[in-house]
Amino acid sequence: MRLLILLICFLALGGCVSTPESLSDRILGTWESSVGGFTYSTRYSAEDVTIEGHEAVSYSLEGDRLTIAGDAVMTRIVSFPEPDTMAQLDPVTGTVHLFQRAR
Repeated sequence: MRLLILLICFLALGGCVSTPESLSDRILGTWESSVGGFTYSTRYSAEDVTIEGHEAVSYSLEGDRLTIAGDAVMTRIVSFPEPDTMAQLDPVTGTVHLFQRAR
């Protein structure tokens, strides 16, 4: 009987554990950043990315590699060091650009 109760508790608690969001889910939404003192917004949908004031361009996210297809193809390594912070590393220059989730 105790084993059965323990098993039921284990299964019930196991259902409460949430699976971590994938990077492709976490990137969705609107993000804010600044360059040279100018703040801008970037919106990621499931298919494309729009930088404030510009046309949407397609992107792909395979693992942590973000590839944006515009006039020139750009690749970044994406991470989320905080729940509302996205970091994009340029693998060529080693530069990290931080974005904050827009409220």
